Amino acid sequence: MRFSLSSGGVVCELCSPDRGVKLRAGLTAHLAALTEADLGTLPPASELSRDAIGVTRRFVEYHLERRLESLSLLDV
Repeated sequence: MRFSLSSGGVVCELCSPDRGVKLRAGLTAHLAALTEADLGTLPPASELSRDAIGVTRRFVEYHLERRLESLSLLDV
């Protein structure tokens, strides 16, 4: 599975118009859980959380056509 930055969603390997971002197994389920979670019941931080932040950041930067410099503070 891949996340297409231009299409804004998950696509199969063959359907991705821009080749997209390759997704780790379990990431789509993790992202779906995040969209439905109450802030008090978020899943615990994990490698999937880091991947989710990365995909979301790349998606936003792609559509804004600029880097989000303020987010680099979170990378420390």
